[in-house]
Amino acid sequence: MSSQGFPKYASASWSAAVLCRFVACCLLTGTLAAANDQLPRRALMGVRLTESDQGPKVAQIFANTTAETSGLIKDDIITHLNDAEIRTVPEFLATIRPLKPGTTITCRVVRDNKPRTIEFTLKEWPREKADDIVFRYDHVESGNKKLRTVISHPRNFGTKGLPAVLYVQGIDCASIEATFPFAFPNRTRDFLYALTRAGVVVMRCEKSGVGDSTGPDCNELSLEEEVEDFAAAVKKLKTDPLVDPKQIYLFGHSAGGWVAPLVAQNVSVRGIRVYGTVVRPFAEYMVENHRRNRRLRNDLSPSQIEQQTVHLRQFLHHLLDKRKSPTDILKQHPELRTISKRVFPKDLNRPYNVRNIDYFRDVNDLNMAEVWTTLRIPTLALCGEYEARTSPFEHQYIAEIVNRENPGYGEWKIIPKLDHGFATHESQSAAAKNEFKGPFGEQVVTEAVQWLRKQIKRN
Repeated sequence: MSSQGFPKYASASWSAAVLCRFVACCLLTGTLAAANDQLPRRALMGVRLTESDQGPKVAQIFANTTAETSGLIKDDIITHLNDAEIRTVPEFLATIRPLKPGTTITCRVVRDNKPRTIEFTLKEWPREKADDIVFRYDHVESGNKKLRTVISHPRNFGTKGLPAVLYVQGIDCASIEATFPFAFPNRTRDFLYALTRAGVVVMRCEKSGVGDSTGPDCNELSLEEEVEDFAAAVKKLKTDPLVDPKQIYLFGHSAGGWVAPLVAQNVSVRGIRVYGTVVRPFAEYMVENHRRNRRLRNDLSPSQIEQQTVHLRQFLHHLLDKRKSPTDILKQHPELRTISKRVFPKDLNRPYNVRNIDYFRDVNDLNMAEVWTTLRIPTLALCGEYEARTSPFEHQYIAEIVNRENPGYGEWKIIPKLDHGFATHESQSAAAKNEFKGPFGEQVVTEAVQWLRKQIKRN
């Protein structure tokens, strides 16, 4: 592909004949994807619940969903789904999640202290739509798992040989879909759509057990399994008829910034971009991150911050380096009980309410500097000026590591006013108080696309 291919971020002109061929190609590939995709779509309930003494209570009903036409109303208390008794929100979610679109449910509720029975049929989860973007829903197989993929490409640009990006998301197990009716401000969606509109094929891959994907619960997945899953996604992306297989790039956001280089060790890619990530040992990063966030939020005195920091360092040493269980650590070091609640707010098997202990131990054991050294591919490390979850040092260090073995391959930049989630703010304190809530920072797309153009010219 020539360097012309980035509308809005660079000039481009295409003939009417080229556009017509592209539209025909979009229609064909969309049809083929739908025909070959054997992964069933999940159902959408469309209700937000809160806990009550009697059972899950309806707090909000989203428009154009099953819930809106079901007969449920706000403050209904759900007691049964079909024959299953429902006592908590997790029980409701566990019961509803395996059900497919078209399933009819008999729901028993309490309304105004009186029992009622409601019957409704589950609708399909909506698909993403945009006038100028084509979305294709497909899946990739990794081991015995089928993982939902969403591929986006510009509707009126190019015919084939487009550069492509696999977006590698952060550490949690949230869905990568950004669909109506949950269309609240989503700066990651803004970033991915803007990148697509710039002339790039963008693939997202759902993690195991998330959304439509089959397989074990994402939170129980190992780091090695996660890397294998994203490597399988890259291989699938290389077969896409619109994509130049020699122009595949990774974009690792947050924790995706340590997953992406591990993926690149398993399958060849042309380059990597990361944003808001980490390169130093994980326990060391978490200690510094704790200090940084407490200072930014100004909720503790410096002496209190440092006392907590000492305890956090000790706790993480026993948990990650020595691989002791939380229970054993607290038996031997009861003085660490308070800080342990920051690491394990709810579940002693799940640090920071995401993933499992072994996942964090494996990340902590990584020598990410060595990983980056082995790749020998162009790398761009981007950091928001108003980041609260990492620092410019991490990104400067990544570029330094890459350039030590391959001079000129590593670059890093600070994006003015951006926070960890691509939102803009007027100050660091405003970003700390309103993380992810500001206007979208388009400069992150501009930098990413300019860097991509430079890599294509290197061929």
